[in-house]
Amino acid sequence: MYDEYVYVDEKTIRLYIGKHGRKLLGKDYELGAAVILKNFFEIESGSKCLIGVRLNPKHRQHYKERRPGSLTVGEVKDLIERHVLEDDLIDIAISPIESFHKNKNTAWIIQLKRFGHFQKEKSTKGLIQLLLKTKNKYPNNPAFLVIFFDGHKGIKLREVSNYINKTGFPFSKIMFINTTKNKEDAWKINIGEIWPNYGYNEYEPRDLVKVLK
Repeated sequence: MYDEYVYVDEKTIRLYIGKHGRKLLGKDYELGAAVILKNFFEIESGSKCLIGVRLNPKHRQHYKERRPGSLTVGEVKDLIERHVLEDDLIDIAISPIESFHKNKNTAWIIQLKRFGHFQKEKSTKGLIQLLLKTKNKYPNNPAFLVIFFDGHKGIKLREVSNYINKTGFPFSKIMFINTTKNKEDAWKINIGEIWPNYGYNEYEPRDLVKVLK
């Protein structure tokens, strides 16, 4: 896994989005989501983390020798726009910094989906339809499926959970993330979780991530 990803720190990702971003469309949106998830896993694990993007195999040699977190904004631009592996099972990885010092890299691997903006049906039914398409597209794997809500008409996570538990699902965990801004222009992040293979669910999203400005 170490050779498949190049790891970037949050500050550089934010600078790239601010300088070269296209209103968080496409890959830029995934990077914005990665920043949120990086902060989430730091709280969950108690360790500082880096954001990993998966490289196209023919370009791995150029970047894999770089120290994790050492890339410049210009190098990240080149990496994102020319060398990222597209249409892959894994969109991003989040890895604790301390794992690199032990020469035994570990990471949470993540497939990202958006729900609301691009769907005609923005209700619970529409979310289940999206999950059905996802289920049929991917094989069983250890990754987390993370769905970001960017416009919906009320989602009943218990109903979604019942559907998944009855039909099975290829991902080890499903996370639902909703974001809102307060009067101070800071983000509030809500997290809901479903564990298809363990029978555990958090139906009501929890406030787990620190305020991000």
